[in-house]
Amino acid sequence: MKRTLAVVFILALGLMSAFGYSLRMDSMGRIGYAIDDFESDVERNPAQIAGMEKNYFRLGLGMDAGALTYETKTDNIWTGGYHGTNTQEYTYSGMPISVLGFYKFGTIALGLQFDMPKETYTHNWGYDDAWYDDTNIEIDKWEEEVSGGIQNFALTIGTNVANFDIGVNFGQISGAYNYTYSYAEDGDATGDHDWSEYEQEVTADNTFYGFGVKYPTGKMILEFAYKMSSLTGETTTKQDDDYDSFFDILNIGDVADHDNYPIMEFTLDSSLIHLRGKYKYSEEIDASAAIDIVVHNAEPTEVHSTLPEHTPAEIEISQTNVAFAVGFDKDKYKFGLEMNYNMFDVTFTGYGVDTWTPYVSYKATEVSASAKLLVLKVGTEYAATDKVTLRAGAIKYAPLNATMESTDYWADGTVGYKEEMTLDQLNTGNIILASIGAEYKINDRMFLEYGYLGGKYLYNQNTLALVTDLGAYGGALFTGASMLTPMSITSHRFSVKYLF
Repeated sequence: MKRTLAVVFILALGLMSAFGYSLRMDSMGRIGYAIDDFESDVERNPAQIAGMEKNYFRLGLGMDAGALTYETKTDNIWTGGYHGTNTQEYTYSGMPISVLGFYKFGTIALGLQFDMPKETYTHNWGYDDAWYDDTNIEIDKWEEEVSGGIQNFALTIGTNVANFDIGVNFGQISGAYNYTYSYAEDGDATGDHDWSEYEQEVTADNTFYGFGVKYPTGKMILEFAYKMSSLTGETTTKQDDDYDSFFDILNIGDVADHDNYPIMEFTLDSSLIHLRGKYKYSEEIDASAAIDIVVHNAEPTEVHSTLPEHTPAEIEISQTNVAFAVGFDKDKYKFGLEMNYNMFDVTFTGYGVDTWTPYVSYKATEVSASAKLLVLKVGTEYAATDKVTLRAGAIKYAPLNATMESTDYWADGTVGYKEEMTLDQLNTGNIILASIGAEYKINDRMFLEYGYLGGKYLYNQNTLALVTDLGAYGGALFTGASMLTPMSITSHRFSVKYLF
């Protein structure tokens, strides 16, 4: 059940954050505070659209790929007398597609966005273990895959009133995902397995609203933005082929029986508060300080055909990102340096059903985790000729600490199991993303852009990175990977931009 809830929740988070951002920032280390960039700024604060200078249309395409493999060895002689190896393999592939259009008539600026990304997550893992005399050799394997697509439509409107730039945005995000879980139990050294399969479909719709204001005063520019979203969805079991109790699902009757295979409905309410101050130190240099606060609350509900509704869990994730940045802009050259201090907290309360007292719910699990890390970013841009602009950037992740506490309860409220741990930083190598990019001016109206980003990221760069960089931790909810496990990833971005 925990894994089912994790899958549902991470897919919901993916829907909540399915917004495109500027290709220019991709190829400059995504330094959204250090160097002004119209599209990135509008996404963060809709009031920025009031300062739009030229109407244009942009089509963006991309290809993403990620992978992670690691092993853990067990030597449990005191409690079990066995030894073995657990191997984990994670992969991610995505195909982001984005259409953007911006138009200004009079004092009113309008922006339209439509995204159609498709993505696939896979998680293969297995273990082999044996007693120390190498008898009872057992090889078990699991496979997970989540594949689906998102459609995102967003509208932004802005204007200037009494020296204040103000803007609003709203939109609708919908998506459908298919989740398949396969388990091979009772394997032996020959590699023969009895495979079981479990399949679910997750559908969701997310409506979001945002408001922003920008106010210049002297050498200072002050910004405030607020965004809220409400996501609803459901997950239904499509197949259960000789499935065991891994998800606490009774293997009785067919999948259409919603007493044994209930529909899980879920809600995810989220909010984002953004504050930023920018100071113009000189004609070439400016400094910025900003804070983003993101909060997610999820409440899934199991709906049976005859039994009362059951709330299996309550989940809250809070993220705070404090950013400091310095930008330099002179003639053909731009340079930016940015530091982010990220704080992340998650609480999970799971509820079970007492089988001895018919359908009485009780608190079964409590999990709390927190993490902190620094993210350092650098980016540069150089207008090499009248037609060619070159860009480069890098991001360095520096985990500071991560802790987790988990408690399982019996139905009578007594503690059954409690665990406290300090998660390894797993920062033995450099967790760095590097990027390069180029823009080619075909004529005064048409531009071609390309950006490449590659290196190691803390799991999956797409999961929640569009809200804050700390969103990488959201991916760990789906995979079960360590919160600070780096994943190798590559990303290509192409775009055609036309001014009119």
